Amino acid sequence: MLQDLRQSARQLWRRPGYAATAIVTLAIGIGVNAVAFSVVNGLLFKGWSTRAAADVGRVLLTPGGD
Repeated sequence: MLQDLRQSARQLWRRPGYAATAIVTLAIGIGVNAVAFSVVNGLLFKGWSTRAAADVGRVLLTPGGD
């Protein structure tokens, strides 16, 4: 397995454009999966947080500066 890893590293070192594309693709994929699982965990498993509902307010600006 170590020999395979060395071979892979050599191939990626020879083609830096391909390596950069592979790294960016992996980073985007991992990021999207992390966000998707966080949303699913927050909405489906933990539910909506209604404890802070009393603290939610609204700010209105009226014309005239008052």
